[in-house]
Amino acid sequence: MPRTGPSGRCEIATFTNFCCRASGSNLNAGTRTGDTTEPGTSSFKEYTSGTWVQATRTFTPAGGANPTTDGIAVGDFVSIYPDADTVTPYVARITTVGATTFVTSATAKSGTAPVDGVVNTTARIGGAWLGPNGTSGFPFTFLSSACTNAAGDPVRINLKNDQTSSVSAAITLASSGCTQVWGYASTYGDGGRWVLDGGTSGAAYTVLTISDGAGGTVQDIEVKNNGATGGSGVHGVNLSGVSGWMLRRCVIRDVRGNGLMQAKFSGPGNTVEECEFYGCNQSNTATHAAINTLFDAALTVNSCTIHDNTGSNTSGVYAAVPVFVRDTVFDSNQIGFTCVSNLCRLDNCDFYNNSSHGIQSTANQVVAKNCNFLKNGGYGFANASTIVATVINCGFGTGTQANTSGDVQTTAKCQQVGSITYATDVTPWTDPANGDFRISLAAAKGTGRGTFLQTAASYAGTIAYPDVGAAQHLESAGGSGGAPCAIIIGGNHGPLVTE
Repeated sequence: MPRTGPSGRCEIATFTNFCCRASGSNLNAGTRTGDTTEPGTSSFKEYTSGTWVQATRTFTPAGGANPTTDGIAVGDFVSIYPDADTVTPYVARITTVGATTFVTSATAKSGTAPVDGVVNTTARIGGAWLGPNGTSGFPFTFLSSACTNAAGDPVRINLKNDQTSSVSAAITLASSGCTQVWGYASTYGDGGRWVLDGGTSGAAYTVLTISDGAGGTVQDIEVKNNGATGGSGVHGVNLSGVSGWMLRRCVIRDVRGNGLMQAKFSGPGNTVEECEFYGCNQSNTATHAAINTLFDAALTVNSCTIHDNTGSNTSGVYAAVPVFVRDTVFDSNQIGFTCVSNLCRLDNCDFYNNSSHGIQSTANQVVAKNCNFLKNGGYGFANASTIVATVINCGFGTGTQANTSGDVQTTAKCQQVGSITYATDVTPWTDPANGDFRISLAAAKGTGRGTFLQTAASYAGTIAYPDVGAAQHLESAGGSGGAPCAIIIGGNHGPLVTE
């Protein structure tokens, strides 16, 4: 079951919801009221050849139609555009409805209002959008964070996984845009993953750039492919000069350059949570990776799987800024993790079968704690820095599971505390060759270092017993499953519950 809040129910954030689904139309309004009801692919009501007055934001249906008896209500969203248009220029929330006209909000809107039009303007109430396709990035390039319901709830784009959105040009989620982009299967937030396909022809390009500095969440989407030639400096997803963004339960795969690029000079950085990266840097460009970082802002990586990024110049993570990693599997890459920054921290991670080193460091203050290093083609931990690195309570393989060059390079430059050596030919996992990194070996269960320094007389002392590795074992039946809960936004909701 999903975990629940104090009331015993799943805590759900509230959004102004817009929807993209197969057979929708980008001429629709994207939603009826912004609630959690999935809109149909056709609009609730369409008026053609009406009259629009831009200054007063007033639409008059043709032929004496009555919006009130037609069921139009305050709070409905409407798209308004010239009859001959093929792209929605304007979506707004309706604030007044009468027997002959309705009026839209001056603030809850997105796009540019059409110029005045007499018996040549169309209005569509409700209806799902189609979403990105071809060279169009709509609604990523269109929807404003101001286009909210009357409560002012944050705007969210919900993308149904009943289609693969195939594009051939870059998409940018820009400033003042929507800061919540979620895939779904049948109900919003249910974890269904929407696919954005950049194609396998032409010159490589960055599929999705996020340049909105407000911060937000991209959740349950898959970004794959981005051309056939080139690849230097292009990415599946680019966090361009932004902080406060989270990528959650996303897949980025089979791209010519970096899977994910973070380029930020300052600020708190971004978070990558429960994501998968594979097949990145197919151009085999130097210093490219599944996840790449530049400049100053830190990046946090939690509970991810980074595997099969195999080009000879490719790392699972290339850290040119402080990067903090926890509970993450680095499997069958060229190098698992490369640190050229002045601070990298890796806790409870697994480094298995990487062609070269598990970790390669040329930087200061690199710490690995409660990690496993097995069957890597170089060292488990290769430290080329003149500064001492620290390896705390990590597990190492022997026999067929040994690291080819040795466990740790240059022990004089690497402080090892409490290392664990596994039995010959044995791994601590259930089936790593097939991606199952559940802890199954007693030597790795409850043997992680979890000591807390407590010297005050009133403290008896605290010690934890985590497993060594990314996937902590389960003692008895239970755990979290089913549909994920949404993230709470604002208000006094009690403990934060994310699933």
